[in-house]
Amino acid sequence: MCNDLFYGNQLRNGIATGQRTPLVDPLGPLTFVNVDNSTERYHGSSWYNDGEITTMMAAVKQLIRLGIPPDQIGVISLCKIMMMSK
Repeated sequence: MCNDLFYGNQLRNGIATGQRTPLVDPLGPLTFVNVDNSTERYHGSSWYNDGEITTMMAAVKQLIRLGIPPDQIGVISLCKIMMMSK
């Protein structure tokens, strides 16, 4: 669905599921993180959450400290303003 909506069906799967190795054990190649005790706020036409932003930035910085190249790290956010806020 996202490929269709955001990328005009231009994304192509280049590898098989079994070839997707974790960047860091025990995390999988795709990880969801629940952030408790944080508050969503409305800004302009989008929602954002400072707790989620802080958690996401800490995770990305830790991956970089562990030697993961930044171009191998992807962050998906459904809230556009959160990606622009830090």
